[in-house]
Amino acid sequence: MQLYDEEAMVASLKANGGLGGKLEYKNDMHVWFVMHASKDEIATAREGRPIYHEAPYMGMKAREVKDYMTKPATPEDIEAHPQEWAAFQAMRTNPKTSLRCLPRMTMAAFLTLQEMKIASIEDFAAKASVYPELESLHAIAKRWVSAGDERKAKGGWPKGKARKAREDAQAAA
Repeated sequence: MQLYDEEAMVASLKANGGLGGKLEYKNDMHVWFVMHASKDEIATAREGRPIYHEAPYMGMKAREVKDYMTKPATPEDIEAHPQEWAAFQAMRTNPKTSLRCLPRMTMAAFLTLQEMKIASIEDFAAKASVYPELESLHAIAKRWVSAGDERKAKGGWPKGKARKAREDAQAAA
């Protein structure tokens, strides 16, 4: 007993270019590079604690398609996509803080700011006026930057030991 018509299936595959249809993604791919941390199982077992190592990964997806694939970046990948690699290197050396680190950041606000060509908390805080829906985030960004400026003026962020000793002394009193 045959459950399906093999000849019709083969004809359909030939007509459509394979199981998933025609793949015309070669020229319309979106490529990006990111750092990804992987657990070193051997070092973790040896040291008795979790140990991770970072490595650059390349992400790829066809435009207008939701699925994407990542893999460890190879020298060939870097050579094939020099503009994306240069953008990745520039992002890694940028001293400004990514908007993704701003407390209470939503995806809608992030995309709005991205469309406004604002990529850092510092740039967002420096903006004179913003859309009404971004005002509360703008205030947070201004506080973020001013707190950093105050700490730089005082010689940096406080060290944990002094604060811990002060808290212990207060608890004992």
